[in-house]
Amino acid sequence: MTQAQLVTAATGAALLAHKRYGIDRTKRVAVFDVLRRAAGEVFFRPLKKICGAYLPLKDCPPGVLINSNLPLSRQRYTAAHEFGHLFLNHSVVSVDKMTGISFEERSKWTDEENIAETFAAFFLMPQGLIEGSLRELNITALTPEAAYLLSLKMGTS
Repeated sequence: MTQAQLVTAATGAALLAHKRYGIDRTKRVAVFDVLRRAAGEVFFRPLKKICGAYLPLKDCPPGVLINSNLPLSRQRYTAAHEFGHLFLNHSVVSVDKMTGISFEERSKWTDEENIAETFAAFFLMPQGLIEGSLRELNITALTPEAAYLLSLKMGTS
């Protein structure tokens, strides 16, 4: 799958998820609530080397594991990533390790991992929320400081 196809698939799926779960695209996304509604089980546990996991089961709804040791913004992003796997009906177990992710490493990911990662960004940061947040914070140029403030406002890493 090309990068353009991946982004198109992920953004379309995120928009569909917003519609299906009645998400106001101008407010911070209540990702944990959506995940609990969609998944069979959601577990928050302190973990050392794993951010999260998606566990599709044969005859049961899928389960999700999120590392409770992570900062809340990272837990929210992990939840959105795992929700992406679930929403897109991925059938393979996904365990996401805590590592610094370089572009080279990400280029080796499967299409399912890349789509879930891109889905998470578009799911947590819909255009209406970004535009409203930029106005509220009076941001006219996206500097590193402005990007940080924006991430705090939207509750994402």
